[in-house]
Amino acid sequence: MVLKVVDDTYFQYAYSDVVRAIDYGYAKGARIFSMSFGQDARTSATPTNKPSLDAAATAYRNLFNKYSNALFVAAAGNEWTSLEGWRSGNYTYSPCMIATDNTLCVGGTNVNDTIFYVFAFNQQAGTNFGPTTVDMGAPAHSIYTTDIAVNRNYSAPSGTSFATPMVAAVAGLVLSALGGTGRATPQTPLQIKNILMSSGDLLPSLNNQFKSARRLNAANAVAAALTLARTNRTTVVRELDGSTAAAVGAVTAMQAWEYIWYTGVYTDGAFDNFDPSFRFLDYYVRLSSNMQIGGMRYGGNTKLLVTSHMRVETTGMYGLQVIQSGITRDKWQMSIGENIMYFRWVNSTTGYIDLFFPDPGFYNITIWMYPDYATNLDFKWQSPTDPSYLNRNWFWILNFDSPPAPVNDPNVADKPALWHVAWNEDRQFDTWIYQYGYFQANKDIRRYRDWQTTVPDFNFATGADLRSGLYGTGTAMLNPANYVVYGYARTNLAPRAFSQGVAFRLRGPHTRLFINGQLVYDFQSTSVFQTVTPCVTLASNQSHEIYLYFAAMLNNTAPVGIQWANCSSPNQPAVLSTNYVSFSSALATKFFYSPNPNTVASLPRGFRCDAWAANGSITRPAPNNPPFGTPPNLTWMYPRDCPAGLKVGSECRMGTIMRDLFPSITWNFWNVRCWTYWSGSIKNGVSRAFNLPGVHYQTLAGARTYEITTTHPSAPASRPTSISSLCWTGWRLGRCGTALRRRLCGTVPITEILQTLIISSRPTAAA
Repeated sequence: MVLKVVDDTYFQYAYSDVVRAIDYGYAKGARIFSMSFGQDARTSATPTNKPSLDAAATAYRNLFNKYSNALFVAAAGNEWTSLEGWRSGNYTYSPCMIATDNTLCVGGTNVNDTIFYVFAFNQQAGTNFGPTTVDMGAPAHSIYTTDIAVNRNYSAPSGTSFATPMVAAVAGLVLSALGGTGRATPQTPLQIKNILMSSGDLLPSLNNQFKSARRLNAANAVAAALTLARTNRTTVVRELDGSTAAAVGAVTAMQAWEYIWYTGVYTDGAFDNFDPSFRFLDYYVRLSSNMQIGGMRYGGNTKLLVTSHMRVETTGMYGLQVIQSGITRDKWQMSIGENIMYFRWVNSTTGYIDLFFPDPGFYNITIWMYPDYATNLDFKWQSPTDPSYLNRNWFWILNFDSPPAPVNDPNVADKPALWHVAWNEDRQFDTWIYQYGYFQANKDIRRYRDWQTTVPDFNFATGADLRSGLYGTGTAMLNPANYVVYGYARTNLAPRAFSQGVAFRLRGPHTRLFINGQLVYDFQSTSVFQTVTPCVTLASNQSHEIYLYFAAMLNNTAPVGIQWANCSSPNQPAVLSTNYVSFSSALATKFFYSPNPNTVASLPRGFRCDAWAANGSITRPAPNNPPFGTPPNLTWMYPRDCPAGLKVGSECRMGTIMRDLFPSITWNFWNVRCWTYWSGSIKNGVSRAFNLPGVHYQTLAGARTYEITTTHPSAPASRPTSISSLCWTGWRLGRCGTALRRRLCGTVPITEILQTLIISSRPTAAA
């Protein structure tokens, strides 16, 4: 049926009329609604319009929830605008962006099977788009159709208003194949939506444009619906062809699940990570080969994403049972491949679904939920060869990232195989817990480290051994009262053949192990100081980057360390402690930077400085402010560009101020970054820099990196001492009448600082 909700101009309509029309259609038996209307996506998202936009979104949401067994197919619009901007600004483009399971947003494609775009009437036009907001595409360009309103004949107009009814029509066919309107339940719209989105033709040009990156395929959709109706089973979509980590090219693989937490206030139950009311909270890996989801680290006012890959070796029919506790079924959603799972609930805690896996390989599993501390989801599987519902060891985290290439290393000659250790000190331990503790401190890559050194092995039997290994002899800690050290130890494994998995034995009450950037294990205990990781599969014949973040007590037995052993079976770590050995014979020898002398000799002496005009007062800017890549307003070299009248010998005169160097510049505030090449890596022994004021951070081995800011013109200065391997430094300055200084209006001119840094960064022997 056709229901008119617009005025005679075809441009004005009231939301109340749309609601009345849907009420009428639903009462007459309609369960598929085509809605080809919406706001102007270019101009409507304004603070002035927001109250009316929010009111419309609420009205649609209530309506769609009221008719939960109907599917509402909505047009994405034709302003060639990303709807992601609407979402990030907390605006709703209605009805396309209504966050209910029975809303399907349709974008447009053209005759070339690419995204619909035209340039007409001196402006861009085409489908609106968004990888989280627009679900799928359908033809929207030059659609040959009757056109009574224009010439009472035929024409070929364009727009998502034509794509939408095509999808709605196929949705009606799918509904008929599933049993018709009489069998429509609240799960039916999701089933139809899933079939349409997963059965369409995958078009590379739609990647990152539409959620499914697919264009409607009516034949595939009806065939999938008939199969589902005949077998009552869902066919799931494979992600990776191959049922071993090596076959799919994984660099690191392990049997585990990733837990990613967000914190916020529950509103409409959107199952994604784009809700602006939620922000990232924590991330960790739970090492479990089966599908028991529980042991929640956080509770109320959180949202959780749990993900892994299911390895399928035998194709065919599988059964899945879920038993839930501490959560209701409207507070979680599970997907396999591109398919949302719709369970048949036999009671309030137990549900079932039958699945068809057409190909061997890895299938991505995603579970979104709003959990509490007591939440538990226990999934058990039937297989084609075993009808019993059991916990199955089929689940893997796959990481495809190789270790980064050596940084700034023009000379790849072999160097000693060592661990690089960077750390800080603290004087108490027991108050550091989870996100407020060493895990939080260590995972901050901008964390400034007071100390660094190299050691041939990172495994210490006693606190005295750890103190000696880090500080050597004759080097005192920052404070005699300190007895806690926390930081990271980093190295690279040399390329080798791995015929089986390896397990790692970690010592220390706080340890977090990364391999090639993939979190492998995090461990925290105040009573157990040693643990063994499950087996990890590593790609053969390539290097692997190891990061061990740690916190350790110098007065403990076995304070910190890492060793490894081959697994006794593909997934069984070695049991005997004597199996675990040092890394020393397996470390890469091309890790530390040893520059080519000819390269260093050709570089200009001194620092390159970039400056940007800054607005406002002297406050601590955000990290990387301005962002890297922003063209500077002013660039110069120290001491090369110092005017002759301001030089003393080859150096800039002490006390030189910015207005003398650049008399034509009238900025009140400056953002400044200076950088130089460093030569040499750290030698055996320990190096240390005093904790400079402001924001500081350090990056790779041998490269101490700073970002310096000031908070007030009267802030006192602090002079750095014994800084080695400086890479770059940045700070914000005010235009006061004294000298350009590390901290504004302090006591140490920048020229003296730069000379100090250059002197302390003289070439040294490679580590």
